[in-house]
Amino acid sequence: MRAFKRGLIFLIVNVIVGCAANYLLGTTPFTQKLMNEYHMYNCDIAILGQSHERTGFNPFIMNDEYNKNAFTFGEGGMTNDDIYGEIKELNKDGNLKEVYLGMDYGTWNDPVDKNFETEGFDGNSNTVWRWSMKNGVDLEYFWNMAKAQTYNDALFVYEANADTIRRIPERLRALRHPENLKNVKTQIQQPGAKILGGIYQYKGRGYLEGMKIREDSKYGMREFREERISEYKIRYFNKTASYCKENGIKLVCVTSAVPPERLAGEKHDQAHEFFQNLCDEAGVPYYDFNYAKSEYLYRTREDYVDAEGHMKGSLADRQTRLLMEVEQAEDSSIYFETNYDDVVAGLKSIEEAAA
Repeated sequence: MRAFKRGLIFLIVNVIVGCAANYLLGTTPFTQKLMNEYHMYNCDIAILGQSHERTGFNPFIMNDEYNKNAFTFGEGGMTNDDIYGEIKELNKDGNLKEVYLGMDYGTWNDPVDKNFETEGFDGNSNTVWRWSMKNGVDLEYFWNMAKAQTYNDALFVYEANADTIRRIPERLRALRHPENLKNVKTQIQQPGAKILGGIYQYKGRGYLEGMKIREDSKYGMREFREERISEYKIRYFNKTASYCKENGIKLVCVTSAVPPERLAGEKHDQAHEFFQNLCDEAGVPYYDFNYAKSEYLYRTREDYVDAEGHMKGSLADRQTRLLMEVEQAEDSSIYFETNYDDVVAGLKSIEEAAA
């Protein structure tokens, strides 16, 4: 009994200290900053997925030229369960109309289901789980996260650094005037911010524009193996598709085009077939821009920031316009090759001509 009481006291003290640290040293995780900006624009269309979606589809093109009030949340490390929770949060007021969901070769092919040390969450990846609490607890997601994180990371989001320590007086003043705390927590990404020495520039609406080639870029080719894809990933994709259908949200799956050398060196035809079958079974349209005919999406290695496939802004603009055109077409198949060898051969001839 004494050991139980000591353990209970220890737990209570830890929770009190953790909650105090959360208040005084709390951070605004990266994805939450994007959420704040999303609501500032009153968006109703979301581009979700990985970093290829964040740099490959321009929401300003969608908004300015096609009257689609879009925002992108694409971020490296986001997995299918994260995206499921994110969609539920975006739709908490029932205003979400459409989702463009990226189907990324690398992420699906990764045998690890969860990657908690991601830029997207600044080390605080429990953020999405907290959002899902508002719309019903996803116990499977919570359990997987709890297994992968330390006690501190699983329960709290404070971060002791120079910036959060500097803000302690501001937060203490907010105890007397709680309305001021909203100003402390409601932060957004600042448009115009340069990233990685000007290789990217943040434009707003979640969009990261590639500005120039990253000279030190290297990429190791990876073989696509369907047997490595876990049932967990597939289950959460299907949960996302079902949630969208039940809530009247149009779901469109897309794969952003990668550089020609990746298509030649990896088995994107196998990935394409897997994603196509998965989407067909879920009743969701799928557009793989790796298969886009060159007359509709001309691209060479010079159109990319790096060898992995993050686009420069000019190619992202063209891919975005093509997505809008494909979505509106009566017959979208005319924009795409049907044979993978034709895809590779066509891109190779473009590269040779450019050289």
